[in-house]
Amino acid sequence: MPSKYEFSDEQIEYIKENWGKESAHSMKKRFGCTVYVIVKLAESLGYEKPKSSSKKLWTKEEEEILRTHAFDKTAKEIAKMINRSTVAVETYANKHDIKLNRSWSKEEETYLDENWGYLTRETIAKYLNRTVDAVIVKSIRMKLGPPADRNAELIKVTELSILLNVPYDRIRKTWVKYGLKTKKIQVSKSKKVLAVKIEDLWEFLEQHQNHFDARYLEENIFGKEPLWLKEKRKQDYQIPPPPVYTLWTENQNLQAQKMFLQGKSYDEISAKVGHTAKAVKARLESLGFVEPLSPCFWRAEEINVLRENYENGNPKTYAEMANELGRTRKAVEYQASKFEYTRKRTRNTRIEKNVE
Repeated sequence: MPSKYEFSDEQIEYIKENWGKESAHSMKKRFGCTVYVIVKLAESLGYEKPKSSSKKLWTKEEEEILRTHAFDKTAKEIAKMINRSTVAVETYANKHDIKLNRSWSKEEETYLDENWGYLTRETIAKYLNRTVDAVIVKSIRMKLGPPADRNAELIKVTELSILLNVPYDRIRKTWVKYGLKTKKIQVSKSKKVLAVKIEDLWEFLEQHQNHFDARYLEENIFGKEPLWLKEKRKQDYQIPPPPVYTLWTENQNLQAQKMFLQGKSYDEISAKVGHTAKAVKARLESLGFVEPLSPCFWRAEEINVLRENYENGNPKTYAEMANELGRTRKAVEYQASKFEYTRKRTRNTRIEKNVE
């Protein structure tokens, strides 16, 4: 490095070419000397001393270049294009709220690689705090290809559940336990979803063909199908679909709960919602309508016995019903009143349903 009072020919030539275009402070960093020495040298060469208040105004053309290339070029590259210092470019950009391109971290590149084509470009840009244009340019530089090509490689587990008519929890728990490879995809700053690569899905389904019914899977929905899947679909069409793979709709859930509270049996609910009685019982259990029960909670079967008793024209007494159901006489009387059975007392304490 030259001394404070000695400049090389190249440095002197640089000062001549850039005096008035680049600040003495910027040259100070370049040459490793003081501003005073640079100013004195410039004055000795016949240049005027820069005024502290004087600034080189930005032209419209320069600002347009800055805004156009802010997302795909660094401040240093832009500075070279408009013949200004890097500091001047960064200062002007900050003052006018122009986001300059910054280097990509490995974490950002990994996020872009994993989500390109799966999430929208706007979502990716928002998560990374970058412009959409910056994301597009980076995807081109990383040679990620068209978004549609990347999207075809993954499918959400929620979507897979619908396509195969298999419960989401069975895929997320049982299938994963048997070896299905899944990955978490970031869809927002606070939310991730499970997804499966198509190639991993084909491998798993081929090895575990008894875990799904091929008739539910639309032909060629994931591209060209393997031969084994076509053969399985033919075989599955020849047998009735197992009820265990039939998904419950929200209306079916509500209908089952309503009928259960009305005292209907599992068989009656089954005929209404299109699921087996065993499936109905399991579904209601998962919704908290059976075990575990409090002592005052009546089972559907008990309510059904109570209802039939008062509809057969010759109802039993409270005591007889209590003995049959293993409950107290007071509990039977209270439950009967909930279903609006009028208590008509006779000498033998029998109760009949009020017929208006």
